[in-house]
Amino acid sequence: MKKRSKFYLYGFLVIFILTTFAGYLYLPQILGDTVYPLEYTNLIIKYSDLHKVPRDLTAAMIFKESRFNPRATSPVGARGLMQIMPPTGATIAKGVAEPNYNSDKLYDPETSIKFGTWYIHVMLERYNNNLDAALAAYNGGSGNADRWVSLGLLNNLPFGETRNYVKTVKEIKTVYAEVHGEELFGEKVELQIEKPKQSFLWGRMVKDLVAVFYGEEE
Repeated sequence: MKKRSKFYLYGFLVIFILTTFAGYLYLPQILGDTVYPLEYTNLIIKYSDLHKVPRDLTAAMIFKESRFNPRATSPVGARGLMQIMPPTGATIAKGVAEPNYNSDKLYDPETSIKFGTWYIHVMLERYNNNLDAALAAYNGGSGNADRWVSLGLLNNLPFGETRNYVKTVKEIKTVYAEVHGEELFGEKVELQIEKPKQSFLWGRMVKDLVAVFYGEEE
């Protein structure tokens, strides 16, 4: 009887260990589509390529800005998938030669992605492809970003919101490349990106699950 009990106990432990290990390895990928949705893929690819912006960066910015909600409106009035302020939208409309611009167009997914990718492209060019500076400008304004760059503050941005924004978008960019790499890049994605560590995926997923459940932003 004791031998049988030990056999069942050992069997349970083996199954538990294998299940835990498999969950650790594969659960982030299994839950990835739920925690990190990917919508408007064709538009992301189209305008990312047109404006020479990494596709996973565009997806990450949309996730961070609006969680892929085209009707999202921030407390300060930013609109749409990529949370563009109406005055900024008017400036971008001139840059992309968009006729008959009005602020309601920022709720249109195609317009938002078109405008957002153009703007982050301009910021990347402005700061010599320094992603931290470009994201800081997108979130905190180019005037502030110019000052932070000139003072050497990119590694310790004085605005907590912008500092967190830069860090989070870069992390989520890595997650989107891993979870949605084939959709965004095609079959050769593994040759193009460095796969993130499993502990990183778990940490990032837990943060975003908490944000989803409690309706909080980082």
